[in-house]
Amino acid sequence: MHRWTRFVVLLLVALGLLVACRKAVPPTPVPREVTRVVERTVVVTHVVTRVVTVAPNTADHLTLCLSHLPTSLDPLAASDEDAQAISLLTGRVLVGWETYEQPFTQVFQRVPTLANQDARLVGEEGPDGHVEITYRLRPDLFWEDGTRVRPEDFVAAWQAACEGQGTPRVQAMAQDVARVTVVDDHTFTVVLRDGLMTPLYMTYVFGPHPSHVPPSQARAPFSYGPYRLVGGEEGTVLEFEPNPHFHPQPTIPHLTVRALPSTRDPLIALLSGTCDVLAPSLLSVDMWPTLEEAREEGVVHTDYVVGPAWTHVDFNTWPAEERIPYFADVRVREAVLLALNREEMACTATHGLAQPMRSWLPDRLWAFEAVPALTAPAPDISRGRELLAEVGWRDEDGDGVLEAHGVQGTGWDGLPWQIPEGTRFQPTLVTVSDDPLLREVTHQLVRQLAALGIRVQVESLPSDRLWAEDSRIRHRAFDLALFSWLPGPDPDGRFLWVGNTICRQGNGHLYAADAGRECEPGDERVYPSQIPSAENGWRGGNISGWADADASLAIYQATAHLLPDVRAPYYLRHQTLFGQDVPVLPLFPRPRFTAWRASWQGLHLLPFEPVTWNVEQWHSD
Repeated sequence: MHRWTRFVVLLLVALGLLVACRKAVPPTPVPREVTRVVERTVVVTHVVTRVVTVAPNTADHLTLCLSHLPTSLDPLAASDEDAQAISLLTGRVLVGWETYEQPFTQVFQRVPTLANQDARLVGEEGPDGHVEITYRLRPDLFWEDGTRVRPEDFVAAWQAACEGQGTPRVQAMAQDVARVTVVDDHTFTVVLRDGLMTPLYMTYVFGPHPSHVPPSQARAPFSYGPYRLVGGEEGTVLEFEPNPHFHPQPTIPHLTVRALPSTRDPLIALLSGTCDVLAPSLLSVDMWPTLEEAREEGVVHTDYVVGPAWTHVDFNTWPAEERIPYFADVRVREAVLLALNREEMACTATHGLAQPMRSWLPDRLWAFEAVPALTAPAPDISRGRELLAEVGWRDEDGDGVLEAHGVQGTGWDGLPWQIPEGTRFQPTLVTVSDDPLLREVTHQLVRQLAALGIRVQVESLPSDRLWAEDSRIRHRAFDLALFSWLPGPDPDGRFLWVGNTICRQGNGHLYAADAGRECEPGDERVYPSQIPSAENGWRGGNISGWADADASLAIYQATAHLLPDVRAPYYLRHQTLFGQDVPVLPLFPRPRFTAWRASWQGLHLLPFEPVTWNVEQWHSD
């Protein structure tokens, strides 16, 4: 048994780890609760201690802890990572990604692609062509009652999604499928609608649902994966045992999934044996130093990936009439970029796990191109102040906050705007209140912009309110916004960056309409602006209001083709324009990690998959 047998939770006021970040300036110390590994219980002034004895391992029983249990176990309804983690206990990865460019499947004989000819383009790329995808089932997949998984099961799932079952995303994808056709006992074909030229064509597959079992008799979930559901308590615990018809059989004979209440410290639950594995949803980045200490002492194992989620600051470049257009002038946005020490932010917020981003795309993605504006070696406050003075922002009363003196310009729509004389530079930053990483970034951002003469006022929202119907983010009722996006494995970007309606003339020529305008009479609208507005029900990801026609057309064309070689020049063009306009400041990719007790082996985290993607390989040492 390891010599470290007692753990103490200490309430500390010093954040000593901040000195590890090169050039980092520690913020004002804030008390927080962390976990420390010690040989004995020690008494420290102003420190609260709790002693936890490490529980012994039970080799035939593993408990996976999540932040919550979903209300529905239908795999079509799996809307978040925890729900997807449960789905992969009773199912398998249809098409997933080991890395950005390495798809894999646990259900089909291979991932259907244009390269291996299991997918094919019918007609020409564009509005009049379509993609057909052929899926070939593995012969060793069986439902828990011993019935072989068949193509009809995927047809049944698609039909259920078309009828309104599943998440909004699943339902929308189902509507993009023209038909699903059974070819033989192991093969079926999915035909996408005309004009859908998505590089993720292989992901338009649903389910499966057991078509041989009447819905009234099929309990959810009906398993074809490593485990089957055998009991539990609603909302708190689910009990699983191996699916007798899954091969090879998982090595753990009993698996419990437990929702850990928000009042419970997940690290204490792990060390005390309440949990054997902590899902990423339970772990915030401020817990990483404690986990690393426990890992170094041989008590736990950890694994992490950096990304794909990325943190960013959005400028409201085209606010509604009632808001002050603080950031409508590109020189102001450039000044903010020059003032921010993104290296310090990345280092302190992620404990050195992440580096600053050099584009809105991650460095390791095939479409990535470094943006010169995001590769500056160090902050330059003096140059930032010069740019602001050019616009008309000066501190003439000497109170440390800039005021507007003749600040005016032209919006994306060509209409003039002007900021009232003497207006103080006091923008509102909207961010998330219950995210330790964003709290740290907010603290640094406020401090660094104060050095520029900008006094940021922070408004924090609970994470579940960030995209609510009345959210200030969705309604673009903010000046700055700080949060994170979770992208998919393809570069995509259409939802985030199209700010102008994309139109097609009768001769097939594509163009982007002027900002705030629709297509010319007689021309076809092929894609709407993604700037949230009352007209589109406040939907769309372009919350910064970036409406450069060239950029909108470039990102649309980058996402309207199938092959990377064709798409790459459009992404290069878009990233160049992005660097010139700076509508959003990419900060850094977010770390995502998991932890498990040292007596268990076989866990491995992938960027885009739930922690349970290989649960059948987990075992006790």
